[in-house]
Amino acid sequence: MSDEREIIIELEERFAATTNASDVREFEYLFTADAMLMMPDRPVVSGREAIVSHHREISG
Repeated sequence: MSDEREIIIELEERFAATTNASDVREFEYLFTADAMLMMPDRPVVSGREAIVSHHREISG
């Protein structure tokens, strides 16, 4: 397995664990400043701060 593939799998696992735990702080470390979050049937959320804010809203 290539190094890039291993990194992607690790990040996917971190993202899933962070989402399941509703760990808003960890979200700050998962996204770059210019990241885009694209989820089915939802508008695109652009930027780390917006993504973290969005996650706070949906996790209550």
